[in-house]
Amino acid sequence: MPHVQANVSRGSRVMSDQLLAYKVLPRLGYPHSAINHSERYTMGEIHTNTIEGFWSILKNGITTVYRHVDKRYLPLYAAEYAWRYSNRKSHEPMFELLLKRVA
Repeated sequence: MPHVQANVSRGSRVMSDQLLAYKVLPRLGYPHSAINHSERYTMGEIHTNTIEGFWSILKNGITTVYRHVDKRYLPLYAAEYAWRYSNRKSHEPMFELLLKRVA
């Protein structure tokens, strides 16, 4: 839970699978909803599909584009792929979006 507390704003709703470690989240101030993957993968707005899709894209990028990532720089690679993921539905080319961001 130290990673959650260090990186997730208190009060943020956390959606997860049913890992027992997550049961303490409500006591720490995080509303928590869990999905039982042995029964289904979604239950209304409760699912883990978005984060699983993001991790898949990040892992694929690291293994195919960069081949190797030093753990010191992993947060930078994760930030790059988070930006790409957040802008994936833009009609503007990624390079142009990036140039606007840097300018």
